[in-house]
Amino acid sequence: MVVISLSSIALAAEDPVDEESTRNTILEYFDYAFTCVFTIEMILKVSYDPFLGAAAQQWEAQLIASSCLSFHLTGMGE
Repeated sequence: MVVISLSSIALAAEDPVDEESTRNTILEYFDYAFTCVFTIEMILKVSYDPFLGAAAQQWEAQLIASSCLSFHLTGMGE
């Protein structure tokens, strides 16, 4: 729950006006880290119980996929 809260705070702290700000650059790296943590969490849950884990983690998988797609479309900081 702490990581989810920190991720939400980081998303709320982004500056929509100045997209090239230092704060946004730092928060972008935090976003990568949060996505990695959530991906590892999902993989561990699914590998522990493949049937129930996969069914229960469908929503989380969609969130991770959308986050990875976002990284791809924005060029991962380029």
